[in-house]
Amino acid sequence: MFYLGLTPAVDALNNGSYDISKQYAQEAISLAENANCGETRVRDLRALAVKYDGRTIGVSGKVRDIDTAYGHGDKFVVDDGTGLITVEYEGSMRDIDEGDDVLVEGVFSRSNDAIEAEKVEKTGLYGGSGILLIIIGLIAIATVILYSNAVRKG
Repeated sequence: MFYLGLTPAVDALNNGSYDISKQYAQEAISLAENANCGETRVRDLRALAVKYDGRTIGVSGKVRDIDTAYGHGDKFVVDDGTGLITVEYEGSMRDIDEGDDVLVEGVFSRSNDAIEAEKVEKTGLYGGSGILLIIIGLIAIATVILYSNAVRKG
């Protein structure tokens, strides 16, 4: 079984179960080493490449230079304003075009100087929650028009 934290390791050690304690401790260390680092900037990835190598990170920016290798996914560049990073992605990119704002989540590879993306999500006005804002805006406009027509009629 997998338990979070070191408490089970300490409990097992106190009960004389060294091997079980060691297993729990190794699982806790592995969890910490592979924890998601959250969103970061390309500049910081380059400056702290050793820290981020093999870790899950997020980068937001504009899509540049999409190169589709059929059967092998897509390769593109993300420009976050602090630098450029290559992204390799095997998922669908049919709704994403050059110039779109995206959030990329994946594992950073220092040796490839690239992100092996697990998720690429369009952000900004036409992606993510931006579409919801447009719909809400249209509903608000329609409501105002209907209300003003009702007031005019009396």
